[in-house]
Amino acid sequence: MPWFLMLVAVLMGTAIPLQTAANSRLGLAAGHPAWAALVSVTLTLLLLAAFVLLVRPGHVAALARAGLPWWTWVGGAFGLVYLLGLAALAPRLGTATLLSLTVLGQLLAAGVLEHFGWLGLPHHPLTPGRVLGLALVVAGVVLVRRF
Repeated sequence: MPWFLMLVAVLMGTAIPLQTAANSRLGLAAGHPAWAALVSVTLTLLLLAAFVLLVRPGHVAALARAGLPWWTWVGGAFGLVYLLGLAALAPRLGTATLLSLTVLGQLLAAGVLEHFGWLGLPHHPLTPGRVLGLALVVAGVVLVRRF
């Protein structure tokens, strides 16, 4: 097991409630969550541009030659839905409930995508153990929301 990588993934996850809290507060102060999303995406773009200029990873021209399917170019649109949703729903649902629901949505979608091997993902069938894991996440969402 790559324990270090799993630890890094958990630590990455801690950024999401921090981002949610910041964007929620920005959205409330500005009167609409779209302003919070715009500030968040702008800062992300600036930081990522600085990273790319410093590290110079790969060659962007390779993307034009890659012949990628159309859906590979729309990831940012999904990020917009996520950012706007977090900023809009956190004040109404609470951060813990909201994030437990988004994790459930992520796992359900990932389970279906991997089960069928859609969008170029490796095939991992929905075994009884995986379905039980998803059911436990549903139970966790219920407990977080209720208590």
